[in-house]
Amino acid sequence: MSSSNCIDFNYSTFNLLEHQKKSRLVAGLLLTVVVVLHMTLALYLMNVPKTEQKKTPVVMEVVLLPKPEPIVKKVVKEPPPAPPPAKKEPIKPKPVVKPPQPVKKPVVVKKPAPAPKQRPAEIKEVIPVPKFEPVPAFIPAPPVVAPAPVAAPSASSNSRAAAKTTETTGHGRDSSKTVVSGVVPLVRVPPKYPARAASRHIEGWVKVEFTIQTDGSVDDAVVVDSEPKNIFDDSALTAINKWKFKEKIVNGVAVPQRAVQRLQFKLEQ
Repeated sequence: MSSSNCIDFNYSTFNLLEHQKKSRLVAGLLLTVVVVLHMTLALYLMNVPKTEQKKTPVVMEVVLLPKPEPIVKKVVKEPPPAPPPAKKEPIKPKPVVKPPQPVKKPVVVKKPAPAPKQRPAEIKEVIPVPKFEPVPAFIPAPPVVAPAPVAAPSASSNSRAAAKTTETTGHGRDSSKTVVSGVVPLVRVPPKYPARAASRHIEGWVKVEFTIQTDGSVDDAVVVDSEPKNIFDDSALTAINKWKFKEKIVNGVAVPQRAVQRLQFKLEQ
């Protein structure tokens, strides 16, 4: 009895264990299937394309509005500006009349009259030119005659010849009449008549101002005036520089002085 009970107990225990193993196996399979299904569903949901939502069409209506009527602005005339108030002139006080004061006459100091300036002495000189005569084509030579011995001229004859020469050069004019203010020419060199002026029959004069040095020589000669211009100037300056004058003595000492010489250029008729 005891042995049979023991066998039954062992058999039932084995069956129970087997049943538990099977149930565990089935449960594991079911769990695996459920997990696989879940994963498959998740993958499907992830890969399914999203359906685009349909956009509703937008309807635009264009409505033409009528032209607006021009707005007419009313011009309102502004009132003219009020004139500015007249400025009141300030009342000037009456001037106080002062009694006239005696006017002092200025003392006029008479200035001494300036000493008159000494003008340079003026000398007038007329330079005549001999008449031009035609020269004959042929002049016969005079016969040769032995000269006779001539006696030596005396001093009186030399002085007469010199006087005659002076008169011929001056054409009978008194040279003392042409000297003024104490200017005495000692040596006169007549100027040469320019050939151009002589050929054209031009006459004129030149006024030269110069300085007479202490030795009587001429220095600083300049042309002051002439008529006609620049015709006789060079000839007059060349001649006047060769003149000699008597020196001026002041208190026993020779001093230089200024003088003016007028040279007349005139053709003989």
